[in-house]
Amino acid sequence: MTSMTGPDPMVARHRLIRAVRRAREEAGLTLKQVADALDWSESKLIRIEKGVVGISVTDLRALLAYYGLRDSGHVDRLIGMARSARRARTAWAEFETALSPDFLLFLGYEESAAAMLHFNPLLVPGLLQVEDYSRAVLGGAYVAPATHVDEKLRARRRRQQRLDAPNPPQVDVVLDEAVIRRAVGGREVMARQLRHLAEVSDRPHVSLRVVPFSAGLHPGLGGPFVILEFEDPAADPVLHLETAGADVTLRDQPAAVEPYREAFGRLQELALDPVASRAFILKVLDETWGDRVPVPGGSLGSRR
Repeated sequence: MTSMTGPDPMVARHRLIRAVRRAREEAGLTLKQVADALDWSESKLIRIEKGVVGISVTDLRALLAYYGLRDSGHVDRLIGMARSARRARTAWAEFETALSPDFLLFLGYEESAAAMLHFNPLLVPGLLQVEDYSRAVLGGAYVAPATHVDEKLRARRRRQQRLDAPNPPQVDVVLDEAVIRRAVGGREVMARQLRHLAEVSDRPHVSLRVVPFSAGLHPGLGGPFVILEFEDPAADPVLHLETAGADVTLRDQPAAVEPYREAFGRLQELALDPVASRAFILKVLDETWGDRVPVPGGSLGSRR
């Protein structure tokens, strides 16, 4: 469990944002009043409270003083969180030109998550993509012009390292059948991608399920989403939505997350179980992509 001044920078950032917003509301101040008093732009304060930008210790001290917080112990704890939170902001800073601010925010939370719930009706999630598949997706301008492809690939490889870490997160993935049948990058790329899915699904910390076409309409047809959960019970779950227009990362909004959590549970019910899903992936690998190369952990058609 992470303490208030603990080592997890994203949990610290999460708590700091919430504490700063609460302090303003308890002081009965509007965003405009605070911005005018400190000679800041209102948009700066909005970005701070939304977590889009970090906050310096100097700015935090100014805010707390204006809000009338005089408890030195409480102020010191918030300052400690600000210093810890800055590590989260710089962890992915090298990718600022390649990735959107909202996606960078998501990556910081993802790095701290104890559990991840992924649903995708369109593509293999980036966390489970092989490089050739990723290159085909990024180079094909799926949601944006094909820019900074190499940097995005490097960020994706770094994300995937968590799956091989000594204490990996629990990863629950549900895919629509269309994902494993859609030709992305050609036959050889799809064969490698499905072999990888079959292999990674055999790991104890990964659960992979496939919703077959026979399930008909289901609650995931609106688009892909990710829910991140944290070991610290005080940290609310984070919801990430990937749309054609932009990445959207929501935190401190449990009411917004709950419908997606319910949808994920329903999708798990509609999907094949993990053993049957792995066998189904291997079957599609054989029949659709013409690949009979054995997969570590079992031969084609295995229902282990």
